[in-house]
Amino acid sequence: MLFLFGGARLAEVGMQSSSQSVPDGYHKVVAVLGWTASLTLLLAVLSLLASWRIAWYEARQ
Repeated sequence: MLFLFGGARLAEVGMQSSSQSVPDGYHKVVAVLGWTASLTLLLAVLSLLASWRIAWYEARQ
């Protein structure tokens, strides 16, 4: 997801530097991809913390 957002953001920057106009909906798509990537990253961190906590708890018993 992060690579998809990075590629879309790179394409957006490239389109902005050209003489043609960027489609109106493209900025919204990139913003939604960014929020989705952030949420996915947050869920991955929470999952890692939860698995670490479970492993730590089981090691104590």
